Amino acid sequence: MAVKLGRAQRDAIHAEILTVLTGTGDIYLAADDGDYDAACRHRSRFENAMRLLDDLGWDPETPGEEFELTMPADRLARVLRYLTRQAEATLYSHVVEPIEEREHAARSLTAQAAYGDLLGQLAGEAAEGTGDAAREPRTS
Repeated sequence: MAVKLGRAQRDAIHAEILTVLTGTGDIYLAADDGDYDAACRHRSRFENAMRLLDDLGWDPETPGEEFELTMPADRLARVLRYLTRQAEATLYSHVVEPIEEREHAARSLTAQAAYGDLLGQLAGEAAEGTGDAAREPRTS
């Protein structure tokens, strides 16, 4: 049974692979650092991603509504696992973290408004001469 993708799935995966390929310099960096095992792992990752592009078509406008994946199952599984991890990281940084930070941001906005309110109250008390500074004599 052939593995096939629809147009929207193909376009999304195509764009993700192109993003991954921006890291091809990692091969050079690892080799330059003497980490040849890492350089080989990077090469393999990019090689599998490019092989998947062979099936999807390199041109973003490749015609068709269905795309058959012909690359070997083990290589396809490997690149799909990697792309899944990349998608999870992207979703985490663009969706989960902002949601987690929403409470902190709301708290900061509330606190900032409270600071202004408190400073306004202090300024009002000082103008009326009812603040602590006006009620308590200085001891020094």
